[in-house]
This record gives sequence, structure tokens and C-alpha cells, in this order.
Amino acid sequence: LNYDIPIDDYNFNLHAAPLEGNVSIYPGYDTVYVNCEDVAGNNLIVYAPPQDYVGSDRFEIEYCPPNDSCEIIKIDVNVLEESSDTVCPCAATSCVWPGDTDNNGKVNSKDILPIGYYLGETGPARNFATNNWLGLNSTEWNNSQIDNGYNLNHVDADGNGIINTQDTISVIGQYNKVHNLYPSHAVQETEFPLYLQTDQTSVDSGEVLTFDIIAGDEDYPAKEINGISYTLSLQNYFVDSASLHHEFYSNSWLTNGGTSIQFSKQVQTGQVESALSRIGFPNVSGIGKIATCDFIVEDDIDGLKRSTGVNSIPITVKLTDIVVMNGDGTYTVLPDAETTVMLNINSEEKPLAKNNVLIYPNPVKQELNVFLNGKEKISGYTIFNSLGKVMDNKAVNKANNLKIHLNSYNNGVYFIKIYTDNKKTYTKKIEILN
Repeated sequence: LNYDIPIDDYNFNLHAAPLEGNVSIYPGYDTVYVNCEDVAGNNLIVYAPPQDYVGSDRFEIEYCPPNDSCEIIKIDVNVLEESSDTVCPCAATSCVWPGDTDNNGKVNSKDILPIGYYLGETGPARNFATNNWLGLNSTEWNNSQIDNGYNLNHVDADGNGIINTQDTISVIGQYNKVHNLYPSHAVQETEFPLYLQTDQTSVDSGEVLTFDIIAGDEDYPAKEINGISYTLSLQNYFVDSASLHHEFYSNSWLTNGGTSIQFSKQVQTGQVESALSRIGFPNVSGIGKIATCDFIVEDDIDGLKRSTGVNSIPITVKLTDIVVMNGDGTYTVLPDAETTVMLNINSEEKPLAKNNVLIYPNPVKQELNVFLNGKEKISGYTIFNSLGKVMDNKAVNKANNLKIHLNSYNNGVYFIKIYTDNKKTYTKKIEILN
């Protein structure tokens, strides 16, 4: 383990030894011979399993930064019985861990950014492949990543010798896996803001809360951007996880009609990690909406709310871990952002109104989302064309949200009629742009 951070005045101490193997800590800058190669770095940690041991192990180290309190870090090790294409397995940063394209120790949404930026680059293919989470030997390519200096072979996640969209499969398949101590991005903050915006100041339980993610403003526009990643989070007891939805706008200044790789994953209830990378080197500048997110405010906390003795509870939505890939291949970070909407308590249930039916995106391509606020459920829908011809008519199991696939529809204006379980109907106009 090599903790690659821009400070060297820190210490590691062994707090709890592993049950099976041995751990050695090399203070200061040192060079250690591991698996047929010299590994150099600060405060290196080397774990060695017993001969022929296969299984899991754990140890704890104490991390002590300068002028700060120490912190205990628990490290889990998985020892595999794995064949290899060489008698010398790789060690430290020379290993390619499929999916960790920036080689920072963890697979997450940021690993989408190098794939888009370096798309089309080629080099020697790997001779050995495995479905296990394992560091692999790989012949170095001629070029390295601009920001961190790691070889481009790390971005070739599937090892076929070319960086393409197929490499995102490894990111998805190995998501959240870790192979090293994982530092946050140690880069300076850029000036333009990323923030959350909503027209809603308050919501009731069972309603949909919708907000946009905005990049840049008049004073500080976003400049020369190639990609962005961030984590969106809120208190998990406020969100119906099945309804939590995030997507990048297809016609924003960031996508700008070009081709991009887009990724969004709810890693746990109320937490979404997202990334967008423009393909190739073209960068863009602009101000305005780049993504939208919505969710149904959870009904199950009604009892908790009534017991608090207050009229409203704040729902706070946050953007954190915001990383921008610039047009020159370097990374910068943006400050965290948050917004708050009040959740009404003990409000009487109101009759359904037109704005209680939420349909998005509109105009729509391929898939239409329909949300019905409040306690009522959708029992069916009918879609008409502009001449009144019925294009689709379906009954559905009672639900407050639907996804309707519109791939087969011609472009044009249509109308959708929503039926509820209490015999109400609501009609909305939609525009399809396939």
C-alpha cells in the first residue's frame, strides 16, 4: 500500500495485527523489493500472507497526520488462489486494477472521466484477464495521464488495447471496490460554482421534490470543461429510493449536441454518484442547467414528524466530491453545495390538482417518467396523437410512478391521460423527439 498524497510528514503505526499474515511498515521514503520489482514511496505498508493461504484477513493501522489527532484505518485483505501470466505478480502502482482508471485506489464515478477524455487511444493489449478483483500485469503504453502521471494502460479497463466505451463495463462491475488507501483529490478549487436550484420551498409527504443542478453563473462561468463528477446526497429517511432519479440534460451547454459518456448510480439510499465525460478532447464553456434530479418524499416518516411538535422539517440536499476534468486533462475540485426545502408536518391531505401529476422529460426521447403526487395511485394511462387516435392504452398495477417507453413513436405532439385509483383523470401534452 502506497498512500499517494502531497504531504510526507505523516506516520503509520500498526494498531492491530492481522490474524493470518504479516504487516511491515517502512517509515519515511523507502524502496522495498516486492514481487520481483522495487517499489518506492513514503510510509509503505506491505502485507504478506502465509504460504498457500487463501481467504480473508484484516488488520488496523493508525494514521497520524502532522499537528492533528490520529485515526484508525481498518484494512480488509482478500487473498486469492489465482493463476497468472508471469511468475512475478505485479506490485503497487504498476498493477492495473480494471475499473480504477485513474489508479487512485478506488473505483467510483470519477473513473468515467478518463475514459471519455482519452477515448480512442491505443496500446499493447493485456495477455491475462480475470473476473476477480485483482491487480494485473500490463505492458506500459507510450503515453501517460496528464493530471496524475499514471500510464494510459490503467484507462484500458478491459485490456483489449484500445480505450473505448466498453471500458465503462469494468467501472460498473467493480464499482466501489478498493485496492489502496484512498485519498481525496488534492487539487485547488476552481472559481465557478455548481449549485442546486428548485422552485419548491416546501413539500408534503408523498409529493415529488424536483431540482436542477446548475454549473457556473454570470460572474464565474464554467470554462473549458471536458467532464464532471459529483455525489448527490440527502437524508435517507426522506427519500423513496425506488423513485430517486438523476439524469444529465441531453441538450445542455455541457453536452452541446455532442457525444458523451453519462453515468449515474444510487450507491445507497439517498446517495447518487454521477459523472459525464465528453468524448475526446473537445471542451466547452457555459452557464446553466446540466442535470436534474427528483424523488418522492418518503411517507413512512409521518409518525416521526408528528412526534416532533414542530410544523416543518428541513430536507437538505447536498452536492459533494465535485471534480471537474478540464480541457487540458487536469482536474480541479469545486466547493460543496446544498439547498434546503421544508417538509410540511400535520398538513391535511389536499385534493389532487393538475400540478400533482409530474411528467418528465418533456420534450421526451425514448422514456417518459410519470409521477403522481400524494396518496393516490396510477391505475392506467392512454396516449393519443394530435388527431385523437389512441396509440396506447394500458392498465397498470397501482403505483405513483411509471416509466413508459416511447422508442417506437414518431416525432410529434401527443397527449397522455392518467387514470387514478379514485376514478380521477388528468391529461398532459407531451412532445416526442426520438
